Parts: sequence; structure tokens; C-alpha cells
Amino acid sequence: MISIPSQRLPEHAGDLLEDVGYNREQALHRMRYQAPEASCSHYAYTNFGITEAAVAAAKAYGTTWETASEERLYKPLKMNSTSSRYSDFEGRANKALNHVLVNGSWTHKFQRHRMHSRRQECVSSSVK
Repeated sequence: MISIPSQRLPEHAGDLLEDVGYNREQALHRMRYQAPEASCSHYAYTNFGITEAAVAAAKAYGTTWETASEERLYKPLKMNSTSSRYSDFEGRANKALNHVLVNGSWTHKFQRHRMHSRRQECVSSSVK
């Protein structure tokens, strides 16, 4: 039997905390004060719900998400060009960046600084 929780995080829970400058750990800590919503009332995506799952999984191994994903996922699967470290993404010469349409042309105009605090959502990889 599948059990579906009766409560869940509201849509984009934690995102506004990040937008005003809180880092990953600070936003996750403050989310405990967020009132839950009834499950199944409507679709609600939350980056920090995924973040909390990643942090909790890594904590079970006594390490960070970046190290846990490398040791438990990428290395066993021989994904040698995959990383959850934002610094590895920054160091790649060939990478995709956020682009916006400006006067009919796609341009890299804005850098999302909040990616620094949500490193577990910044998996970069290369396929050969």
C-alpha cells in the first residue's frame, strides 16, 4: 500500500528566503515555521523540498550532498564527468548558461547567484 502524506510544503517554499539572501542551511532551518498545505489540493513545486531530501540522504551517510552523490551515484556508475559541486560547473569550459530572448536573439544576460546556495540542484555533466 502506498501512503500519501496529508500535508506538504507550499509551492516554492523556501525560495523567497533564498531570494532575500539566506543560504541553504538558513533557509532549510527557517522552513520549519512554514505552515503546511493540504496534500493533493493542487500541484506545488518546491526546490527546497528536493533540497531537504538531498541533505537528509547525505546526512544518513555522515557527509555532504556533494560528496554523497559523487561516492554513491556518480563513481559507481562511472559518470566521470558529473559533479554536484558548483565550483566544478564554474570551471568547465563547455557549459550551458541561462539565456533570455533579447531583440530576437538568445543572450546570456543574467547569472542566478542563488545557485551557490542550492548546490545539490546544480548537477553538471558531460556526455561523450
